[in-house]
Amino acid sequence: MNRQTYPRPRTRRAFATVYAVVLLGIVAVALTMSGALLARELSRTGHAIEVAQLRVLLRHAADLTPTLAKSPEPNPLSIQLPPDLTADGYRLTVSFSSPPNSPPASALLTATSPRGKLQQRLTLSPTGQIRSAELQPQIP
Repeated sequence: MNRQTYPRPRTRRAFATVYAVVLLGIVAVALTMSGALLARELSRTGHAIEVAQLRVLLRHAADLTPTLAKSPEPNPLSIQLPPDLTADGYRLTVSFSSPPNSPPASALLTATSPRGKLQQRLTLSPTGQIRSAELQPQIP
């Protein structure tokens, strides 16, 4: 006796096709989300690097402030930076404020980059030494 073979039902192929399409959609969404997260992290890291550089510049200006407070330079003073920082658009200035005919009472340090700036206010003693430092809110 010969056995007859019957064609397989098409429902299994449809199930596999639907499953494959859904799986591709899930993978596409996962890849898109991963790409968006990576882009956000890269942006955040770049911003953190820039803020760190601005803080280093403020620290440098704070180290120079006692010496600059005694010099008769014009106000505000622009501190010369290395050529690579200048080429990238970074600037560093120090502005002194004082009562008339007395040594500077405070200094405002401003570190500027192409994407923002960071400021620090220093309170100075009559001898020009730093008494206190206050980081101003960040301007992105």
